[in-house]
Amino acid sequence: MVAPLFQLFNDLKPPYPKNLRLFLVEDNSYFYLNKGHKEAGDTASNYSFFDLTHLDRGKILDAYAKIDFLLGELIRLKTVGFEFETNERWIDLISRFQLDARIRILNDWNVIDSDLRKELKPLVDVRNALSHRFTEQEVMYNGKYLEERGVLQKLSENLSNAWKKLVQIYSVEQNKINIEDVKNKLVQYQSNMNK
Repeated sequence: MVAPLFQLFNDLKPPYPKNLRLFLVEDNSYFYLNKGHKEAGDTASNYSFFDLTHLDRGKILDAYAKIDFLLGELIRLKTVGFEFETNERWIDLISRFQLDARIRILNDWNVIDSDLRKELKPLVDVRNALSHRFTEQEVMYNGKYLEERGVLQKLSENLSNAWKKLVQIYSVEQNKINIEDVKNKLVQYQSNMNK
């Protein structure tokens, strides 16, 4: 359970540790600490990224960036856990995995199941098409063009559902980490800052 960490993070005052990279979720909240910057918020508010009301390549790709980030964090969590000495090479390596490769890796590791992988496949196809087509009007989702009635809404719903599932998976996986150790290191950091 990461709830004690959330309280500790809420109480953490600048300067924040520059060597710590940490992403946590609990219920509908998230906390992200990276390179001395702290961000906290509501994972539910991130669903607004998936509220696609009109065909806008940038907004759609922003939604995919959230999913891509969370998949990368899952890989990082499964391989190195929470890092107190951020390894930039490791982060660089993970960032080089394309979205579909991240999904395959997590499926191979039994972090995401085959059903979710199948759900994500057509979503990844849309992301790739948006990146490689000249106009958004050329992009299809499940055999229909994004500009057709109801298609963008369905894409939006499915992106949101995928995000919810991935947040839930991340929550389960982070609870397998020794949270008490992370908490102790943060307390030690705080006490060193107060000296």
